[in-house]
Formats: sequence, structure tokens, C-alpha cells
Amino acid sequence: MRLGFFLLLFYISGYFVQPMWFHAKDVDSSTHRFLAGIITQISVNVLKLFYANINVSSDFIVSINGKQCIALRPGCNGFNPIMRISLTLAVYPMVFKSKLLMLPLTVLILLIAAILHFMILIPISYYAPNWYVFSHNYLTKTLFFTFYFFCWIIWEKNRSKLR
Repeated sequence: MRLGFFLLLFYISGYFVQPMWFHAKDVDSSTHRFLAGIITQISVNVLKLFYANINVSSDFIVSINGKQCIALRPGCNGFNPIMRISLTLAVYPMVFKSKLLMLPLTVLILLIAAILHFMILIPISYYAPNWYVFSHNYLTKTLFFTFYFFCWIIWEKNRSKLR
């Protein structure tokens, strides 16, 4: 029952977050630069273990062996999912103290999901660019929904402990 309620809240939150934030995806905001900087730097630093010549430019374009592969654009930095899950947590039936403790953990989990999302897409865009759209739209969205579900499990496990 609570999973259904969570899914309903998450679905409804999309109607509030999409109009408020997603229309600003083309704006070069400080929030985008902050999130994109974290995501690209961590992704590139980890992938340097596998690619000797991987670099990221100041406008968040990743290149491997001099070939531009992928760019982290506004709207693809995890901000929308973080806002959606935060709004869902805000109205989720849980005591306020629990929500305050769960919010930073939830944001961290989704930031990790955004980093994994980007790290998966970099090699795909380099080796199989024809698979990029499919991977971005289906493979990594499944990853995000798995992390959403993981957040819900954490909320439920800690909901009764933190009363």
C-alpha cells in the first residue's frame, strides 16, 4: 500500500517539477554548473582508469582520444530527479525529523545515480553512438527508477525507527 502511495506521489510530483524547473534547462545557471562540474569531474576521474586520454572541457564536453563524445547539458544534470524526489519526500507520511535526516541521504543517492548515468553514457557515446538515444532514454532511466525505489526502501526502513 505504501509503495503505491509513494509511486502516486512521485508521479504527481512530476506535474509540479516539470513546469517549474524543466523549462529552464537551456539556461546556464549556477545550479547546472555546480552539478555538471561534480558529475563530469567524478565521471572522468573514474574513467581515467580505463581511458588514458579522457578529458572534460570547461563547458562539460567529454572527449576520448580527441573525439568529442558527450556533453552534459542543462536538464541532464540530475536536478529534475532530485527536485522530484525531494518534493515527494516533503509530502510523504513521515515525521519532520525523519524527513530532515532523509533529505541529504536521498540527494546523495540521486547524485550517485546521476554520476553512474553519465559514466555509462560516456563509453556508449564513444564506441556505439547509434545506441546513445536508446541508452539515455531507457537504460539509464531504469537506473534512476531503481535508485528511486532504493530511496523509498530507506525511507520505509527508517520511518518507524525515527519516530
